Amino acid sequence: MYWTVVKANLRERRLVGEFNDWYNTVHMPAFVRMDGFTRGWRIRRIEHPEQRGTPGQEFLAIYEVESIEAFVAALRKTEAESGHGWERWERHLTDWQRSYHRVIAAWHDAPHVADATGRYWAAVKVDFVPHADRREPAFNAWYNDVHVPEVTSNPGFRRAWRLESVPHDSQLGVVSQKYWAVYESDRIDDLPAARRGMVPWDGDWEPCIRNWEQMYHEVLYQHLHDNAR
Repeated sequence: MYWTVVKANLRERRLVGEFNDWYNTVHMPAFVRMDGFTRGWRIRRIEHPEQRGTPGQEFLAIYEVESIEAFVAALRKTEAESGHGWERWERHLTDWQRSYHRVIAAWHDAPHVADATGRYWAAVKVDFVPHADRREPAFNAWYNDVHVPEVTSNPGFRRAWRLESVPHDSQLGVVSQKYWAVYESDRIDDLPAARRGMVPWDGDWEPCIRNWEQMYHEVLYQHLHDNAR
């Protein structure tokens, strides 16, 4: 499974409501119903005292797809249609980026919570330093088998994913960090609360990573493909 992540800022605040309404009720449903799509999310970056790194774009759209080719095919189909919605919105957007990521692990429906989705996402992004690449498999094993299960065992967590960036000819903008960890929870402070009092990266992995960023987002909308309902 793969994620396509589309990021952008809107030039004019007065258009936020209209832009979100179009994206949520017209654009995303049209994409997600196509072959090879599973679901889509719209999220908005929000400020938080625990964030790290450059804030980045305010609005993000995430498409879960069976392959990158499925998204590219949908993109070409849409762009070939005259009067498609982006013709109106392109001039109102800035800092537009598109990247692709392979889902390398996923944790759904933690056992201590009901079957529901959370309202907030926390995204932790890092690169692994080249001279430590022999430790990279151990880093991923620790992250998947120890760290994420430890974090998501805390109250409030709903789902989590680990992603690996995949370069592609159709990406736009700078490639993001190689590894992402995304946590979905009920409250914006759930990740900081889960890690409070603990040594960052268990006191072992910090020398092996660089470009560490941590961002917080509010989930605006989720749309499922008909076969996933």
